Amino acid sequence: MSDPSVYRSAGLALAHACNDANDELTYWRGDAAPWLPPEVLKLSPNYVTIRKSGARVEFGGGFLHFGYLLFREPYGTGPGDDWSLFIYRETSRRGVYRFATARK
Repeated sequence: MSDPSVYRSAGLALAHACNDANDELTYWRGDAAPWLPPEVLKLSPNYVTIRKSGARVEFGGGFLHFGYLLFREPYGTGPGDDWSLFIYRETSRRGVYRFATARK
């Protein structure tokens, strides 16, 4: 999860899924979710929410929740959409990847 090649691939795939989302999409482990990117599904998340503004991918449970938070930056400076990916734990989050995708 904290390997840059893993979170960069997952972050980019999530951003594309956010761009394609018309409504909020929710996945619980074991559900059929053809819209869930394979880069995320292979990480075996417990819960995923995707919406136009961003995404949340959660692992763990009980008293230890952790995962990814992806936010679309509201005031991007380039010709595309700017995104920020964070790794979070119960009480903190750390920015790990900023990137842009083509605007739809």
